Amino acid sequence: MHISLDKIRIDCGTQSRKEIDWVVVDDYAEKMLAGEVFPQATAFYDGTYYYLGDGFHRFHANQKVGAPSMDCNVIEGSLRDAILFSYGANAKHGKPRTNADKIYIVTSMLNDFEWGGWSDREIARQCEVSHTFVAKIRKELNQGEDDALGSDERKFERDGKTHVMKKKDEKVAKNSHLETLPDEPEVDDEKEQLFDAVELLKAENEALTDKLAVVSVSPEQAEREMTQSLIAELRAKIRVLEIELKSARQSRDTYQSEKAQLMKQNATLQKKLKQYESGK
Repeated sequence: MHISLDKIRIDCGTQSRKEIDWVVVDDYAEKMLAGEVFPQATAFYDGTYYYLGDGFHRFHANQKVGAPSMDCNVIEGSLRDAILFSYGANAKHGKPRTNADKIYIVTSMLNDFEWGGWSDREIARQCEVSHTFVAKIRKELNQGEDDALGSDERKFERDGKTHVMKKKDEKVAKNSHLETLPDEPEVDDEKEQLFDAVELLKAENEALTDKLAVVSVSPEQAEREMTQSLIAELRAKIRVLEIELKSARQSRDTYQSEKAQLMKQNATLQKKLKQYESGK
């Protein structure tokens, strides 16, 4: 189905790559002008808008060559459906995803008010990454899986529906954010638990504030979803930058350590050289 480009929404948080590769866009545009036919993009239609879920490089290439429309596979669904679909859309076709792309989509899901409550394996399945990769990002965000899900529940999606499964053999209930402390805890342990509780409450308060902002914006469901997706997208970008900054700092520390070691070795060699020259 060919849809006019001006009817396709690309500004609602459905772009699941960290950024558009304009070199790829130029390459696609040249191939289009040469007559190459590209696969259909995917758009979700909620009765009002067409949300692009897959095919952003093709969209921009069509714009570049002046095409009035593009061929899309249209699926009935909401903005949220389009966003969720986009997270795994580029795993098997198009420009290969970068590690930054994978971090971005996983972080987006973990920061989402609903999807962040899914298990690592379910998020991994949706994003087409490993569950260990999801667990690593969750750890980087200082968000334990039990904190996100609730201690007695696991959420997963099947056949378009979200299901909740109770955990078995749970020893400690965490219905309260402030868990019961041991009878005689060490001072440092007690402080650590209190710090964790405060951070958890801050995170929950942040999420509730976001929800309140969404509800107060407009009674229209589409506008609420767009606002929520924008908030999640901005938070995800911040988280990705924090992770990249942490990685850069680790690289810097490693470099400085290696530099210090090399300087030490250089000084030793200089000393041996002087000893050798003086012994001649």
